[in-house]
Amino acid sequence: MKIFVYGSLTKPHWNNSMLDGCPYLGEYKTAPTFDLMEDAALPYLKPTGDYAVWGEVYEVNEATLEMLDWMEGHPTWYKRVPVPLQGYATTVEGYTYPHSIEGSQRAFLEPDGALKWRPA
Repeated sequence: MKIFVYGSLTKPHWNNSMLDGCPYLGEYKTAPTFDLMEDAALPYLKPTGDYAVWGEVYEVNEATLEMLDWMEGHPTWYKRVPVPLQGYATTVEGYTYPHSIEGSQRAFLEPDGALKWRPA
């Protein structure tokens, strides 16, 4: 399965080691139908919004997917759902957070108008 990641699972951040051995397929951005928020230095992808979000795509096996689901709290905390990507023909999935957190702020807006997470 192909998985889209956008936060601490991306290079060179601390959870990227969970993807060791998984083929890296490149950096892509979503369709402009999301929002990327940050709370306490942790990013979360809102499933509704008007922004594209930058992230990375990996090919993961079943064992890695189960580990990622556990880490993200799928399906109770984050939810793994199809994520449309610009310039990518096949379906990928990613973790969205459908809840609201007071005091959250929007992630860094790149010059191309897409959002990208940058830890503090």
